[in-house]
Parts: sequence; C-alpha cells; structure tokens
Amino acid sequence: MFFGVAGLEADLGLLTDPTVAVVGAATLAIATVGKVGGVYLAAAALGYDRTEATAMGIGLNARGAIEIVIATVGLDLGILSPRMYTVVLLVAVATSAMTPPLLRRVLGDVRGGAAVGRPPDPS
Repeated sequence: MFFGVAGLEADLGLLTDPTVAVVGAATLAIATVGKVGGVYLAAAALGYDRTEATAMGIGLNARGAIEIVIATVGLDLGILSPRMYTVVLLVAVATSAMTPPLLRRVLGDVRGGAAVGRPPDPS
C-alpha cells in the first residue's frame, strides 16, 4: 500500500517538462554508470572475471524500496520538490526494471546453481 501511495504522489506529467526530463535522464545515467562501474572495478580488483564483475554491478544497480521511502520522507518534510521526487521515483523504478533483462543478457540462461563464483585464491 505504501508504494502505491508513493507512486500516486509522483506527478508523471512533470516528465513532459524538458528540464525535468533532462535532469531525470542525467540522474539515471549517472546513478547507473556510478553503481555498475564502481561495483565492476571493486569486483575486478578482487579477482572476479569480467562477466562476474559486470553481473555484480548490474545486480546491485537496482534501487527501490529504501530510495522510495527516503524520497517520500523528503517530500513530506519539504526537502524534495515534487519535481525531484518524481525524478527519484523514476530512477528507482527504471533501475529496478532494467536489472532482470540486463542480468539475463550478461549471464545467459543460468540454471541449477550460482552464476557468480568465488574469487581466485590469492596464494
């Protein structure tokens, strides 16, 4: 119920405003590149291969529940404007929606076990 109310508080009509659309697209791009890139670099430094590091980055890119809760509190306290609230919700929903198809693309059809193994033994 909370997420339904949170979604109803977003004014999707604001996304037709060019400024809000550009800020939303830029925020989504920066958030995605920052999370996927940061996790990829950390995983690669720990010895995971490119596929595993990419999968970890994509898997951890999904935002959602906590971001929406914090944004709703920010809106209620007047810290976030309705425009920025809508942008935050857009990023939360978009990153959550893009994660499963991107993971399928990177990992293929993985069945019967974990797709990501342990890093190589340093010894």
